[in-house]
Amino acid sequence: MASLNQQKLIKFTDILDNLQSKKLTTDADLLKRAYVKGAKWSTGKIRISNEPVIAHLVKASFELSLFTNDEVCIAGGLLHEVIDYGDNSKERYEIGKDIFKYFSKDLIELITNVAKHTEFDSKKFRGGQEEKSLLNYPSPVEQELERNMLFSKDPRILLIMIADCIDNTRDLKFFRDSEFIKWYLDQNVKFRIPTAKRFGFLDIAERLSNETLAIKHRLSGEVSNIVYLDVIDIELYRVLTKNPELIRSLDWRVYEKLLADILETFGYEIELQRGTKDGGVDIFAVKRIDSLGPHRYLLQAKRWSNRIGIEPVRQLLFLHSHHRVTKSCLATTSFFTKGALELANQYKWQLELRDYEGIKEWINKAVNMK
Repeated sequence: MASLNQQKLIKFTDILDNLQSKKLTTDADLLKRAYVKGAKWSTGKIRISNEPVIAHLVKASFELSLFTNDEVCIAGGLLHEVIDYGDNSKERYEIGKDIFKYFSKDLIELITNVAKHTEFDSKKFRGGQEEKSLLNYPSPVEQELERNMLFSKDPRILLIMIADCIDNTRDLKFFRDSEFIKWYLDQNVKFRIPTAKRFGFLDIAERLSNETLAIKHRLSGEVSNIVYLDVIDIELYRVLTKNPELIRSLDWRVYEKLLADILETFGYEIELQRGTKDGGVDIFAVKRIDSLGPHRYLLQAKRWSNRIGIEPVRQLLFLHSHHRVTKSCLATTSFFTKGALELANQYKWQLELRDYEGIKEWINKAVNMK
């Protein structure tokens, strides 16, 4: 089955809706100007997937809206390829004038740095240079040393590049150039994903890791081990009860829906959020107890493979205080570090950490109640 992202065409308004769902004050004018200019500069340009370039820009920006609240960064997603669209010096000059006229120096520097390090990829995915060799491309080590210095100065450059790579990775299936496909996937595994994790962007790194794994299996003729489902039903519970390790193979949004269904089975009223993955709230659960009044709980779902450390627990503590809920829970398919467990124990009446074993316990309990 197709993923949730593939089932729905991402529109510009989805970006605004996503930010507004976080109850943020949104600079809609900046994002609209970026969208209009991105659409203008990409008019008539088509990706190798036969999709308009503007659709790719919107998808990259939408990914960013899931992982960050920085509107300049999100606007950068709508503009991140326009710098290198010029095929001659005159067109580049006109584009440059237009950019300086409509956008801040901060945004201009951001998209210029992104374009500098993604121009080769961008042209490939727009259907150009497909048959050209990679011999003239900078060595990965040399390139990563330069990029890491750049990322240290402005981590938003890395965020935009990873958002760009997520959609690019999905489109690798349209290439005939096996050399490029192998090189691009190797770059994901050896450099892009580890770098994103090193800079603390764990959720978006996991997102790119999922897409990389899925396309590898697809291109090899195997079935992807990332499972996408439309319905959470008793059959899924039975499968997970017999083979609990499959919990880790669920798409992150399906994992959230599974947790929501479990809590609903336990008698909670559920508010499943819009799928934001920026350290925000995934689920609110309300339980109405006559003697004590309603209790409201907050849950974060993290379908991670690595152990979860102290920082996500700190984020959970902040969200607990910000939303003034009764208790907050972080539910993961992985496990927690000693430091994370010790921190949560200091706030045992406010926080609960539920690891892989705890999720299995929930599933078994829910099956018996269904």
